[in-house]
Amino acid sequence: MYCYNRADLPNSLIHLIEVRLKKLLDLNQMRGLYLAAVADFDHFIDNIIHTTFDKMECENLKEEAVGHIFNNVLSFHEKQVEKIKKLSKDGHINTYTDLISSNPKITLLIKMLNDLDDEQLYAHIESLSKYTEDIIVPRNKLAHSMEVECKQGKYILKNSSRESEFTLDDFLTLRHKVLDYKDTFESIGKFI
Repeated sequence: MYCYNRADLPNSLIHLIEVRLKKLLDLNQMRGLYLAAVADFDHFIDNIIHTTFDKMECENLKEEAVGHIFNNVLSFHEKQVEKIKKLSKDGHINTYTDLISSNPKITLLIKMLNDLDDEQLYAHIESLSKYTEDIIVPRNKLAHSMEVECKQGKYILKNSSRESEFTLDDFLTLRHKVLDYKDTFESIGKFI
């Protein structure tokens, strides 16, 4: 409960809102929200890939999609190449999607949605084209960096020799992007 005089209410209310926003947009809050959102998106992407795969009528396109996964797996998991090569490629795609990470997964999804060649999906495909830049790159910066300092609402993060800077406005923008992509995935999921 907050008690304020009527004359102080507008300024006090603005201050209260700013304090709550700063807590919501705190670095660790944003890391948690962002990493959780990307993990959730991986599940959205998997489900849409699986459903899209089932809708594809052309066996060549299905083989190409599974081949896409195998090519990415081989390049991203060099240590497990022999194990991966022994896997059978004739299973359903849901057997393989957890073998690839977020970036190859979104690339595969875009490819598969393009292969469906449905003009109702074109706007969604266009939206997904910036997913890596909008979601994965900032996620990696937030997840793999350590906070060096925070001054006047500006966070300086360091990963190896590279530094990144995030402001509260950046966090707010990232949060909006997360919500926009969630809407896009849900819309595609309903369509597919």
